[in-house]
Amino acid sequence: MQVTDTGFPLGMLEAIRRNPEQYRLLQQIPLTVPGVLKKLPLILMEKQEQEKTYQCVFMHAHATSFELRKNPKLLELALVKATYSKDRNVILSIDEIFDNYEDPHEELSLECQKTTGLSDDLLSGQQFDEDKLSMLLTNKPLIIAHGAARLRPLFDGRFAFWSDLAWACSERGIAWELFGCQGRELDYLNLMHGFFYQPQRAYDYCLAALWLMHVEPEAFMQLLERARQSSYRINAVSTPFAYKDRLKELGYRYEKVREPCWYTTVYTKEDCDKELKKLMDLGLGAYLKVTEITARTRFR
Repeated sequence: MQVTDTGFPLGMLEAIRRNPEQYRLLQQIPLTVPGVLKKLPLILMEKQEQEKTYQCVFMHAHATSFELRKNPKLLELALVKATYSKDRNVILSIDEIFDNYEDPHEELSLECQKTTGLSDDLLSGQQFDEDKLSMLLTNKPLIIAHGAARLRPLFDGRFAFWSDLAWACSERGIAWELFGCQGRELDYLNLMHGFFYQPQRAYDYCLAALWLMHVEPEAFMQLLERARQSSYRINAVSTPFAYKDRLKELGYRYEKVREPCWYTTVYTKEDCDKELKKLMDLGLGAYLKVTEITARTRFR
């Protein structure tokens, strides 16, 4: 079988022609092909006359850890700024890319080096360009991250001045099962849409998330709509241990990092009222705490 340097089996082309339904072809995400982004902005779709446009920023980062109890530090921060149509809920262009390293002033663990691809030598003396970052965030664009709940606490901790930005999560803010996807990992979602990427820098993950929103505009529309809506976090605090299994059955998750509690999130006032009634019927009314959450407070 003839195989190219990239591992593509050219010798199987005839078999593919005979039974195309048994094969799937993957394409590298065009935005991650070397040289494609040398000149910005890159137009993905033409703007229509009198169309309202806004900007958003796709963000990704590498850190010493994403466990808050370990006092993690950001090592690499990447932002990809894009313009989108509010009328059509589609991405129009990629406008700017930011990717910087920062020295944590501590030795990286072997696990951290393996998962991030970074080294002490690479990071030594490096510092985030806060002036450039401030210029990029001046208009307070919507921040989109694949895993916003992991990233936002670290970003806000490092850049307190920007802690009031609106955030959306492309991992949890979209009902991916409605798009035929049973998982939420970024590489899996792209594979399910016929694309792959080979990340070299943190901004490659931003581009992968952006491309996913470009090829699945209905998912992007859902993400924007979810970001605009208030959600309601219901905490069951200091509940008796006997209720643990019942709360699990109801879909509650246990939070132990901040305020230890069982919690769930719903996205309408009606669903919130229904959830509270279920818990009060169980006799947990005295343990409940409800917080209304907007894009500016979500994922903190």
